[in-house]
Amino acid sequence: MAKSRVFVIGLDGGSWNVIDPLIARGKMPNLGRLREEGAWGRLMSTLPPVTCPAWFTFSTGQRPSRLGIYDFRGISRGSDRIRMHTYKEIRQPEFWDLLMEEGYTCGIINDPLVYPRKPHRGYIVPGFITPQEEFGSFPAGLMAELDRVAGGYEVDQQAMTIVDDETLLRDCMRVLDKRIKAITYLLREHPSDFFLGVFTATDRICHCFMNQAFLRSGEESERGWEALERVFSLVDEGVGRIVEMASGDDCIIVMSDHGFEARPWNVHVNQWLVDEGLLKVKVVGGLEKIGLTQRGIGRLLKKVGLMDLAYRMAPGRLREMVPAGETNQGEYFIHNLLERGRVDWSGTRALAMGYSCYLNTQDRPRGILSGRDAEEVKRQIEEGLRALTDPGGERGGIELLDTGTAYGTEVPVDPPDQMMRESGGWQLRSSLTRSGEVFTRNERAGHSMEGIFLLHHPWAKAGEIADPLGIEDLAPLILRLYGLPVPVEMDGRVRPDIFGPDTPPREGGVPAGPDATGAEKERIRRRIAALRQSDTV
Repeated sequence: MAKSRVFVIGLDGGSWNVIDPLIARGKMPNLGRLREEGAWGRLMSTLPPVTCPAWFTFSTGQRPSRLGIYDFRGISRGSDRIRMHTYKEIRQPEFWDLLMEEGYTCGIINDPLVYPRKPHRGYIVPGFITPQEEFGSFPAGLMAELDRVAGGYEVDQQAMTIVDDETLLRDCMRVLDKRIKAITYLLREHPSDFFLGVFTATDRICHCFMNQAFLRSGEESERGWEALERVFSLVDEGVGRIVEMASGDDCIIVMSDHGFEARPWNVHVNQWLVDEGLLKVKVVGGLEKIGLTQRGIGRLLKKVGLMDLAYRMAPGRLREMVPAGETNQGEYFIHNLLERGRVDWSGTRALAMGYSCYLNTQDRPRGILSGRDAEEVKRQIEEGLRALTDPGGERGGIELLDTGTAYGTEVPVDPPDQMMRESGGWQLRSSLTRSGEVFTRNERAGHSMEGIFLLHHPWAKAGEIADPLGIEDLAPLILRLYGLPVPVEMDGRVRPDIFGPDTPPREGGVPAGPDATGAEKERIRRRIAALRQSDTV
């Protein structure tokens, strides 16, 4: 058993282009000290760089093409219905499964995708996409403890699509304060051999204020930086609390699931598909016409001072019954329109959802495209998006990737027909606009591939790592830190260049030696089969 523990601190959407200036201003002293003493560099996210599947790739060491999960939502081959991806779909062993098999305890709080669903040694406090009917901590009484110490523990703040930015900032600060209290309590009262704690406010605040800070000037830019500073400084305080609970021999990893990039323009792909006659959709229904939408109800509740209470107490099913309607950015989400039957499949050849493009091929229930027609529509979309010019005169900020080759040599599991990747000053949006415009001014910063990685450990080679790691490399790294073999099924690899030359072989959980012996590989395969049959705690 390893002499030292591993503490992983997740900064959802953490990005060096935001953190560097704040460290330089003295606003993140704890993270600054860890970086000065440790190995650090860029951590490349998944394709696409989205919370789901990135956190699944982090825990399994396998890419989206192996998991068959490419975004929060997907449309399977042969279907025209949205599927919301959840933790139940993961049949691959996660690195903490292999740690627990060796007798280690694992404490997890606020991994966005994780909730109790299988045997666990330690504790789990679930993340924000846990299905309402399955929400609960493990052990069962733990949430009551956190409610007591945090003054009513909250998993996430209100949806940023229905509240104004100042409300979101206030909510982020409140939820962050509670999360720090909860983490401090867990580390003190429920110590574990491995710990994972995730801060999601960094993602929310970058979405809402990064463009303002980076692309505007004067007082507007200052207000953006002030909001970023307030949240990241409080996160840094949380980092400091975790470091205080660690010993000198323990390993601290700071990472993010993706980064952020300020971009001046939104390109609304579905709006372009409508203009091209490839998508037929009705954006406004009866409830929207009378103002019965999630945002409309939110405005009323906020006016009478009940917004916070209602958001925390309203069952998920009730919120799903009310259409999202127009967001505070003047957009209509394609997934909301799909769920409400607003897509006319008889007149639709293609639609975009997230970073994925789906063709209405004849294998779908209301499909109309033959194989030859589908290839022609693919070509039309690729050439059309490449020829688009934004209001600033720039062309070609969206790249279309064939999913059969985007992930390397393996055959992808249940992929969309095409993947989209943004570049330059364009932010990909799969929403439709109230105005009917394909390009709109971007008020929301978007995800980027380049996240953050930092390893603070007595044997880490201090300084910047030249070549970026992939998020799939973290599961193998953590296993090796505990002296365990890396399953051959994992896509990631251990990077020896992050350790110094005097690293002892495997003592105290330091990595060395081959990945796995034949006997170890067979044991791991048996464990995978057992995990795939286990679905409950």
